[in-house]
Amino acid sequence: MNSNESKAERREAVGEALIGLGVFRTADALAFGFSRWTIMRMAECGELIRVAHGFYYHPRATVDVMTVNYSVATLRFGDSAVIGGLTALYHYGLLDEGPPQVWVMVPHSVKARVPHLFRVLRTKHDPAIGVIDHGSFRMVTVERAIVEAFAYATKVGR
Repeated sequence: MNSNESKAERREAVGEALIGLGVFRTADALAFGFSRWTIMRMAECGELIRVAHGFYYHPRATVDVMTVNYSVATLRFGDSAVIGGLTALYHYGLLDEGPPQVWVMVPHSVKARVPHLFRVLRTKHDPAIGVIDHGSFRMVTVERAIVEAFAYATKVGR
């Protein structure tokens, strides 16, 4: 067996491990032994799907394509982040058209550079009240989404 075959077999075996992660960060793949160049090449040839800068998932992973950006938001902003605002209202069918950005509610202390994919609402409200855990992301309940639509009327709009 030559070294190219062993590298390909190893990459395939580790790629199988990535399937179970769902949406993952580059750092997660590095922990499995991938290099940044390997991740980039795998994304270019379709072995991985690039969702956002530094976020990927395996094509055979059980990932809901409709909520993949919610998972990215949770990974990017941490466990205390919840999906809320217009995104939650759209998710619950209270809006006809989805917002162009994913609305994420984070504690007031979180300071991060925000890419154009997200609209961040920093709040002092308890992030554990009125939240449903969907596994790969957390979202406010429909009741909390409606109340916050009134509380953040200047940001949400009519």
